[in-house]
Amino acid sequence: MKSKTSVLCKAVSIASVVVMAILCIIKDGFFKQIEIVVTGLLTALLFLSLAVIIDRIEKTKVEQKRINDSIDALSEKINIMLGLDKTSVAIENLKAETPPIYADGTAPMITSEEDLTWDCPDCGYTELSANTVCTKCGYDRNKN
Repeated sequence: MKSKTSVLCKAVSIASVVVMAILCIIKDGFFKQIEIVVTGLLTALLFLSLAVIIDRIEKTKVEQKRINDSIDALSEKINIMLGLDKTSVAIENLKAETPPIYADGTAPMITSEEDLTWDCPDCGYTELSANTVCTKCGYDRNKN
């Protein structure tokens, strides 16, 4: 695909050759005509070279994008094969859920002390929340 700048450079190159030909016809004197021809040809060559350089830059950009897309697709397939896509999502979710660590090295408690214990309504004994039956009086909090 040719860029607009490349096409413009080629057009300017052709135009400079046309202008050179017109000036050669109008101007008198052999040396003046040679000067015009040389200047016109150098201008045309300069703009043609610029057009070629611009085309190469455009091709390089397209090839680089194609290579980057291939690398991304390949790494995505490898991550899926190894299960890393799910793992990385899980790690990101874990990072989002992890509480911050303070400067003194402590971290805030995730659950409060009330969530870890319950008070028996019969005897008032404080029991761990993992236990559903009071170890002191036998009260079952799931049945009552």
